[in-house]
Amino acid sequence: MKHSISTAATLAAATMAVVAVPAAAQAAQHAVIIGPVPVHGYQMSVLGIAGEKSLTIALERDRGTSTQQHIYTFTRSVEVTDGRIRANLGSLGSVDLKLKTGRDTTLPAGCKGHAIRQGTWNGSVRLVADSTYFHTIRAHHLPGAVLPVSGTGCDEQRAPKTAPGAATLTAAIGDTYLEADATTASVLSTTRRGGASIVHVITVAGRLDAATDLSTATVTPTGSLLSGSVTYAGSTSAATQKDGLAGETSVGRLTGELIAHFDSIGDVKVGATPATLQRLP
Repeated sequence: MKHSISTAATLAAATMAVVAVPAAAQAAQHAVIIGPVPVHGYQMSVLGIAGEKSLTIALERDRGTSTQQHIYTFTRSVEVTDGRIRANLGSLGSVDLKLKTGRDTTLPAGCKGHAIRQGTWNGSVRLVADSTYFHTIRAHHLPGAVLPVSGTGCDEQRAPKTAPGAATLTAAIGDTYLEADATTASVLSTTRRGGASIVHVITVAGRLDAATDLSTATVTPTGSLLSGSVTYAGSTSAATQKDGLAGETSVGRLTGELIAHFDSIGDVKVGATPATLQRLP
């Protein structure tokens, strides 16, 4: 995440994609985008929708082929307008910000609609993120923007098409999830604390080597954030779908161990657990 108006537009586009409201109500809504600002080697952003009782604080660090994210979503005691944000985060802190507007900025290429109203959000953000890495994050003057939701949108960034015959492996163990394909491996851990829904994600370059019949596969990550490897063994005979629109699916189990080295919550392990291996048509 780089501090630019493109980031604001991207966040706004992502927000509008997940907000489903009637057209009449949508005209009054605004996406509120604050940051990003540097925090302990990460970039912190705050995102909300005016009129919605939800607020997200996201911390992201991007280092070439690896990213680490810590995302806090609050849905209690939250008030968001296009000029004021107030939130009682309980044991996790508080937010009280007012927008001092500056100049309007036209949307970047690929976006159509209203101009982005830029400014500075003054006040206080206090997030008790953890007791190990971030500790208590405090911020008082943050760059930001407000963008009307109705009539504004950005072209979808098309992800590279998955090559025919490519395989994807997914597994879950409790609140921890693994997904791997030919080029990346991701570990996601979810939890709730102090009324917040928290998601921690590590994504690294990696490799999934799968047998033609989907009977075996190996996940091998690269870099320092995700270490170890896991091996999959399964069969298509137990799958409910085969050779259909979803491709061919194998159901099996992992052996070995992957360890995701999170800054905030420490090591998270993915070991022996049921898994699914799928090849797209």
